[in-house]
Amino acid sequence: MLRHRCPHIIFTDSAMPVMDGLELVRSIRRAAIYPDPWCPTPRSRW
Repeated sequence: MLRHRCPHIIFTDSAMPVMDGLELVRSIRRAAIYPDPWCPTPRSRW
């Protein structure tokens, strides 16, 4: 889906059944679709 559309933001659950949100970000990075997606955490600075 990400190869056909280019969303500016993706909201995901941190506890999905198959993979968690961090694993989703890792898989997007591995696919090189978005080489450096920003992943906010509780300690992130806006």
